[in-house]
Parts: sequence; C-alpha cells; structure tokens
Amino acid sequence: MAGLLLIAVLVLSLSTWVAVTGDLEFHAHDEGPNTAYALELYRGELPTVNTKMRFDPAEQPRMASELATMPTAAHHDIWTGNHPPLYYALCVPVVALADALGDEQVMLVGMRLVNAVGLALSVLLVGLIAFEMVPRRPGVSLLATAVAASCGRFAYTGGHVQNDGVAAATAALTVFATLRILRLGLTRRRLVLLTLAGTAAAAAKIPGVATVALCGAALFLGLLLRDRSRTGALRALGAAAVATVVPALAIGWFYVRNLMIYGDLTASGVNREKFPRDLRGTWSEMATDLDMWHLWFARPWTHIGGVRSGWAEPFVDVLALAAVAGLVVVAVRWVRHPVRPAGRTVLAWGLMAAYGATLLYNLPGFAAAGGGYHERYLLSLLPLTATVLAIGLLGLGDLGALVGVGSRRLRDRVVVSVATPVLLCAGLLLFLVPATGQDWFGGSVG
Repeated sequence: MAGLLLIAVLVLSLSTWVAVTGDLEFHAHDEGPNTAYALELYRGELPTVNTKMRFDPAEQPRMASELATMPTAAHHDIWTGNHPPLYYALCVPVVALADALGDEQVMLVGMRLVNAVGLALSVLLVGLIAFEMVPRRPGVSLLATAVAASCGRFAYTGGHVQNDGVAAATAALTVFATLRILRLGLTRRRLVLLTLAGTAAAAAKIPGVATVALCGAALFLGLLLRDRSRTGALRALGAAAVATVVPALAIGWFYVRNLMIYGDLTASGVNREKFPRDLRGTWSEMATDLDMWHLWFARPWTHIGGVRSGWAEPFVDVLALAAVAGLVVVAVRWVRHPVRPAGRTVLAWGLMAAYGATLLYNLPGFAAAGGGYHERYLLSLLPLTATVLAIGLLGLGDLGALVGVGSRRLRDRVVVSVATPVLLCAGLLLFLVPATGQDWFGGSVG
C-alpha cells in the first residue's frame, strides 16, 4: 500500500506542477467553459450548453480578455453544461475563495488542483483494483500503478481545469467497492461505500451511469452465487437495488433535465450542431481501423501537451510486446497446470471486461464523427488496461517457472524491482518533454 501511495503522490506532484507553474491562462478551450460552469454554480445558476460565459472584466480581467480570443460565437457558450455538476460543485469553494481574495488566478489554479487530486486518486485506485483482480500476486498491484504513472500525458492534463480526474476516480472507486464485495462478501460499510461512490460517479460524468448499472448487476450476480436460497436472492436484489436506485434518485433529475432541454441524455447532438466536424467514416469502419486503435492506445504516452517525443512510440511498442509475451507465458503455464477459477473471480473479470467494452464502444463512434483523440477519454479505462499490462509484465518472470528456476515469489520480486523504476522513470521523462520542450534521448520533438 505504501508503494501505491508514493506513486500516487508522484503523479499528484507532477499535475500540481503543471497547475501552479503553467500559463496562468486557459491551457485549452475546455478550461474556459469549465471555469464558467463553476462560476455559474457559485452565482446560484445551473448552466446549459447555450449559457454564455460571463467573466466580469473588473473581477476576472484575464479570463474576460481570453474570452474575446475564442474563435467562434459558439465558443462563448458553456458547452460543457451537459456534464453533471459534481466536479464543478467541488470547485465552488475555490471560486468563493477567489472572490473573497479578489484574485481570479486562485480560481483557475484551484480548479486545476481539484482535477489533479482526482487524477492521483484514480492512479491509486488502479493499484487497489488490480489487487482485487489478482489478490494472490500482489506484485500486479504495484506494477499496474506504475504503468498508470508511466502515462505522462495523464499527469500533464491532470493540471488542467477538467472534470476527468474526478470522474475517473469516482468510477474507479465504484468498481473497487464492487470487486471488494465480490471477493470478501457484503457488509453494511461496503454497501455504503459502493452506494456513495456510485452516486458520485453518476454525478461526475455521463459514463458513470453505465458504471453504476454494470456494478449493480455484478453485485446482484455475485451475491446470488454466494447464496442461492430465497433469502440470499432477496438479499442480493436488495443490495443491488440500493447500489443503483440511490444514485438514480440522487442525480437522475439532471439527466431528466438534459432530456427535456436537449432531447437526449448527453446533449451530444446539440454540441455536434454547435461545433460541426468533418466525418471520418462510419462506426464499423473506425472499429476495424487498426491505426485508430494504435493511436488511442499509444496516446497517453506519445502525445503530451502538443509535443511528441521521438522515443515514446518505440517505448509503447516495447511495453505492449513485453506484456503480450508475458500473457502468452501465463497462458502456457495455465494450459500445463489448469486451475478452475472461482465463480467470483470469473464474475470480477466479467465486470471489468463489460466495463472496458462499454467505454471502448464509444471510441469508434466519436472518432467517426470527427472527434479529437483526447487521451482523457481513456482515463476511466486505465484500471483494466494497466492491470492486463501488469499481468503480462509479471508473466515474463514465469519463464523461469517453465524451466524450474526460482519460486514465484522471488521471480515476481525481481520483475517488480526492475520494471517499476523503469516505468516511473519513463513516465517522468515523457512528462518532462512538454514541460521543457526537449526530448531526452535525441529524438525529434514536434
């Protein structure tokens, strides 16, 4: 646990560095409407995607001047008003402090720091989820956390005014709480944690609704597997109902509001009309485009702050190939010595697979509609991808088992001792590329 915390603190420090020392102007177009959203909440209004950004030239002169540079009239709207309000509500105290001090930079930096804390928590939860997935090999937990930290792009964007850090953390906490119950059984405290996490996830970003639904279904099936009696079935149904109905009652009003205002739950159609893009193809065409998937997979490492490192793509390719090789070794060992997994283990992996498939399903459609390849859309997928990569890397040590060298515990320690510092150093160097404008191994920067 100490190692996971240290890695999360490292990521938090990097994101904080970006938040505090970066340009005290909007890093990206999204920072403007996100800041304006929180400002509207502070004023007692819940904005829509058509609400105009209101920055007082007397109180927020820099933000008001930035608004004048926005490229189109549509960019003067709070186009992020379709998002649920949790992140922005968390930022209201920061806005109030900035108002009391009369310093708009307190608001900008403070909102960035809220996102940074969310990102660091999501990295910590990657390790905790990995442990729940593979409890008999704790090295997977530390390696998965290191894999997450090696994604320099996430640490960089963690220092921006965005709701992705909070959304990823709340979704990961919901998944973790569910896996904890599947492994250890239901208690009142665990159910409360799951319910609160699910409510926060649904209130943080729209994909959180799918997370709550999937975790509720997994909870019901997991408890039913433990006790198939009538009493057990009723207990499973009751727990699943609490975990899903409470979030629906707490935040469902917002999605009903979206439906009434925009005609759909996400307002995606309204924003597509507001910001027309050139179509790239159909969903099926993009789903079968291997280049698209490679770009999505590699982007958290290879395109940071608008700067590309010459050695980042080879690093990602080596990481992927090493993980695949390790997974092959794990598969060979299982074929030689098959072990029937417990039902709750199958269910846990089924939950993660369904969770990943739900997130991945949206990527081809978004890309086909002309959307940008933003790495933050992959942040909620990190618990699954990092865990699979970590299992693969740890599987390389199982090569020794095939020839009878060393114990599993010793092999795992060797792999973790070698791979963890390599991953963390790579993540730090990748992060420093946009921070310094220099590539550290002679590669091209552009």
